[in-house]
Amino acid sequence: MVNSAGLWNDSGKVRATGALSYDFVIATALNVADGSGTGRAFHAKGDVEGTLTLGGNRDHTWDDWATDNWISENWDAIVGCSSHTELTVEFNESNLFGHIGTVLGIPIIAIGALAAGAWFGENYDACGRIDSEGNREATFVPKGEDCPPGFSKQPRQG
Repeated sequence: MVNSAGLWNDSGKVRATGALSYDFVIATALNVADGSGTGRAFHAKGDVEGTLTLGGNRDHTWDDWATDNWISENWDAIVGCSSHTELTVEFNESNLFGHIGTVLGIPIIAIGALAAGAWFGENYDACGRIDSEGNREATFVPKGEDCPPGFSKQPRQG
C-alpha cells in the first residue's frame, strides 16, 4: 500500500506447509520510474520451519511501515501503475542441519547456520530495473557484488 503523502506499508505472510524448512526473500516492485530511471521495490526476508523441525515457527509475517518522499514526489506516475512480485526460496545447509539436529535431538541449528554463512538475506542486495516493456523487475545479488547489466541497487526498505 502506498499513498500520496509517501506513506508505504508492506505486509504479508509466508507459511511452510510441508516437511522441509526454507529461507525466503519476497520483493514487490512498482512498475514506474522517475525521470532518472529510479523506482521503488519493497522486500521482506525470513525463514519458516516445516514439520521436521520440532518447535519451529511455520509462519513468517511482516508489517513494515515508513514514509518515502520519492513516493509523494512521483505520485501522479504511481497512480494506476502495476507492480511485480517475486518470491525466491532457498533450501540450504542451515536448513538441512536444522532437520538433522531435530531428528537426532542435538542442538545443531546454530552450527548449521555458521556453516552456511550469515543468515540468508543479510548477505544480499536488491537490484531493480525497468524492462523494454516498462515492467519493473527485481532480483538479488550477494552483498557488495554488482547488479546484473541494466539493473541498479535499490535502497533498503523496512
